[in-house]
Amino acid sequence: LYEVYCGMIDKQMDVILETIIGASSNVMYFCTAGKDRTGVVSAILLYKSGKTRDYIVTDYMKSKENLKDMLEDYASKNPEIDIQIITPCEQYIKEFMEWFQANEKKSPYSKVGSADGPTSVFILEKMPQL
Repeated sequence: LYEVYCGMIDKQMDVILETIIGASSNVMYFCTAGKDRTGVVSAILLYKSGKTRDYIVTDYMKSKENLKDMLEDYASKNPEIDIQIITPCEQYIKEFMEWFQANEKKSPYSKVGSADGPTSVFILEKMPQL
C-alpha cells in the first residue's frame, strides 16, 4: 500500500499543500477514512516542519486506534473488504517516509514543501509550533 502513498505525490498534492499552507485561517482537512491521503499530507507537513520519522509514524498510527470501530463496522457490512488493507499500518507509512526522503529532490514534484518550493517558507513561518 505504500506504493499508493508514493503515487499521491503529484500536482494535486501541490495544490493540497499550497491550499493548507497558504490559508489565512485554520484549515480542517480530511478524506474518507483519514489515513491515506490525509495521512500523507500530514506526514509531509510534519516532515517539512522538522519532525522526526518516529514522530510522524507515531502520529500516523493514532489513526489506527481512532478509526478502529468505524473500520471494523465498515468491513463487517462489506465482507469483500479486507480489514487488513483498510487499517493503518506502521510499515506503510515508514516505507512511504523512506521513499519520500530518498526521492523528494528527484521527483518532478520535488518542490512540494521543499526548500526550493513555495511551501517551505510557509511551513516554517506558519507552523513553528508543530
